[in-house]
Amino acid sequence: MSKIAVVIPEANFRDEELFVPLEVWKKAGIETTLFSTTVGEVVGDLGGKATPQALLGTLDVDKFDAIAVIGGSGTITHLWENAELRGLLLAFEARKKLVTSICAGSVTLARAGLLSGKAATTYPVELMINELKAHGALYSADHAIRVGNIVTGDGPDGAGAYANMVVAALQHPEVVSAGN
Repeated sequence: MSKIAVVIPEANFRDEELFVPLEVWKKAGIETTLFSTTVGEVVGDLGGKATPQALLGTLDVDKFDAIAVIGGSGTITHLWENAELRGLLLAFEARKKLVTSICAGSVTLARAGLLSGKAATTYPVELMINELKAHGALYSADHAIRVGNIVTGDGPDGAGAYANMVVAALQHPEVVSAGN
């Protein structure tokens, strides 16, 4: 059974970007653990609630097959500059594990240097597109994009496509790239 470390901000994750993938991954038999910088209840942008199971600092890369950074307005504030998360993303990449993000989470990957020269997507607003491009990513308006061991999703409308592409990437790690 595959395991995904799901990272949400300590406030204001985007509800659909968390709950849709969690449901898809559960149906696919994938185990998820929710991480954040707090273990208290977190409220999403639309009022949904989630309770992280562990602190980000306790995430053991060797116990997971993938990491997923969820977007939302809180991701901009709490995760874009989080050095601990950046180190974890680089550790997953160094071990050739699956590194994924959706919406504002994609900027976190870009700022870690993981998207330079690669096609990637994010929520289609100027702030996030410009952040991807400023860090060398090749922006695409697709709902979900896979390049090697990296999957990015665009946002709420593409949450299902993103979640399914993560499932496919875990089931078929040998596939180099695909867009949706």
